[in-house]
This record gives sequence, C-alpha cells and structure tokens, in this order.
Amino acid sequence: MQHREHNHRISGVTNDDRVAQLIEEVANAGIGSGKVPFDIIIVSMVNGSPDYFDWVKLQTMEKDADVAFYNIDPEAEMKGLNNFVT
Repeated sequence: MQHREHNHRISGVTNDDRVAQLIEEVANAGIGSGKVPFDIIIVSMVNGSPDYFDWVKLQTMEKDADVAFYNIDPEAEMKGLNNFVT
C-alpha cells in the first residue's frame, strides 16, 4: 500500500448523465499521478423518494454556460461605494 499525499475526496449527488463529465473534470484537474492515479467510486442510489430523485435531476441538469454564476468574474461585479465622509 502506497501512502497518498494530498488526498482529494468529493462527495455529491448527480444524475447518471453527468457521471462521465465528472470523471473528465477530475482527470483534467490533474489529480493523481502516474504512480497513484485518481480513484472514482460511483454509488447508485437504489432507494429514495421519487420527489427527491426528480429534484436531483433538476438540480444537476447542465445549464446554459452564458448565465452560469461560475462564469461571472466576481471582481468585475464588485462595485465600491464612493459616498465617504471627509
């Protein structure tokens, strides 16, 4: 067993359509190495409320990238106040 430095663990819920994209994103992030590649364990949920499954599908749908919050530069959106007292 080899010691792993800087382990990364991601826990989350997604729909089946997004699993392949998750694997690609992890691989593109450069996590792991030639000696210790990254591991991904996918566990299917076998029991749950149909309403919860519908909610997960809705929340994990791929959104239009033009309106995604992660594509907005926060520095550009920050506006300082200029009503200071002298």
